[in-house]
Amino acid sequence: MKNKLFLLLLFFLCLAAFSFSQESNGIRVEKIGSYKCGRQPKQVIFSPDGKFIIMPLLDDTGFDIFSLEEKKVIKRVNPPNSKKVGFAEGLFIPEKNIFLVSQMTCANLYEYSYPDFVYKRTIATEGVWSKFIAWSAEKNILAVSNWVS
Repeated sequence: MKNKLFLLLLFFLCLAAFSFSQESNGIRVEKIGSYKCGRQPKQVIFSPDGKFIIMPLLDDTGFDIFSLEEKKVIKRVNPPNSKKVGFAEGLFIPEKNIFLVSQMTCANLYEYSYPDFVYKRTIATEGVWSKFIAWSAEKNILAVSNWVS
């Protein structure tokens, strides 16, 4: 029974894409496909230029980059400490040309340049299970929530 539940869970952990269109009585949603990605995608984020969907992977070694044009994962990015898994949330800061991803198991944020996703630095949060990231352009402040601390 456990194996069947696990397989069922894995089945639902793929990227599913939907199309929205306006109708006279509201919004119509149409599924346009399901696509393979890494284990336990925790979030989906559209890149600022609309070319990619980024998926931090909770039970895998980093985050996947899905090309909307090619309709497939084109790259897996493995931050430092990637073998400890736990990638939860990502955030683009377009005005700074960066992408950040949190790793709960190491309490780190990893900064990448965008659009080339070149690693820039590790930011230690000094928290426990760092997860959600928020940015205030007005205040020039980055905030990170921690599940345990």
